[in-house]
Amino acid sequence: MTTNINELPLTNEEKITHDINSSYTQQQTDNNKYHLNNVDISGQNKIMNENTMNELVDGIQKASLFGATELPSRDFPQNTQNFNNDPYKNTNYIPPTSIRNYAEDELKDIQKEQIINNYNKINNFYSKINYFYDNIRIPLIAVLLYFIFQMNCFKSTLYKYVIHLFDKDGNYNLTGLIITSILYGVILHIILCIIKDNN
Repeated sequence: MTTNINELPLTNEEKITHDINSSYTQQQTDNNKYHLNNVDISGQNKIMNENTMNELVDGIQKASLFGATELPSRDFPQNTQNFNNDPYKNTNYIPPTSIRNYAEDELKDIQKEQIINNYNKINNFYSKINYFYDNIRIPLIAVLLYFIFQMNCFKSTLYKYVIHLFDKDGNYNLTGLIITSILYGVILHIILCIIKDNN
């Protein structure tokens, strides 16, 4: 069993739309009859047009009372940011030109190459200095530490506080040599750890 779509019940909005459509269809039919008969009924036509216009205006007013002429909320633009930031909406908008200045571009390329070359030269220089410093650091520290251990003020201070490390003539005995060597190694290790932590 099937139902014709015209036989279904109508809602308020659909009734108003149906009334408007039917009045429009009736007007079209009247116009077609006018053209088919080729009869000049200008006085009657004006009255019909006025009646049709009145019916149309009444139909629109009824539709607006029931809210049928309003847009659903889903049709309102939610984000108007793209309309506000559109550069084409300005009346004096001039699109950016894409004319390329080859002389300036070539000069910029040369300057970039010079900057890169200068950076590479400076980087090579500093890498050589770092390599030299890394290689000379440990021997230089060892030399300075050995020099300090051989100074008379260091030996006399050690002789004053730790006598049993020395012989009667003031030179180190075997225990003194072993302890000063261990002290030398420990201090060197501590200095190298401090330098490594700071780097």
